[in-house]
Amino acid sequence: MTRTSYYYNPCGTQTSTETEKWSDGSWQPDSRSDIYYHVELTSGTKKVPICHNGKTRYVSINALDGFLARGACLGECTEESYESISFAGNEANIGKKLPFIVYPNPSSDWVTVKMHNDDCRASSIMLLDYSGRVIREIDPGGSKEIEIDLSYLRSGNYILKVTADTVYSTVISKQ
Repeated sequence: MTRTSYYYNPCGTQTSTETEKWSDGSWQPDSRSDIYYHVELTSGTKKVPICHNGKTRYVSINALDGFLARGACLGECTEESYESISFAGNEANIGKKLPFIVYPNPSSDWVTVKMHNDDCRASSIMLLDYSGRVIREIDPGGSKEIEIDLSYLRSGNYILKVTADTVYSTVISKQ
């Protein structure tokens, strides 16, 4: 028997999970997955999304540290509806959910990345170690489900970077 605890930042974005298993009459730690979100800055990027007081705002890169110090979170708020806003001539989706799930996590041999939004398919997937070195690049080829072989890896945590409508990163655990 196992139980999983989910942890969220003040903005409602999941930041980690901890799994425990029942052993010898008590709950014992089994695995932990930390989820990292980031915004990739391309040339010409002047504003980034933050969640501040329950609303998504786009702030200048120069003002970002001040907002983060006052409790804002990097990225879009999770409780807003699907609507589109315009800023600096670019479109950005508000309140967008992650377009995929990864299971089983932790795993010993394989994980599956399942895209659950037909309008948002992965264009590339990369498996990285915690130093950011690329271990493997996967071409999803437009597939809705992509299996990734982990059998050759050592036990530990790895970063899975999925590029779709934006770049998403999550942590997977190899047992």
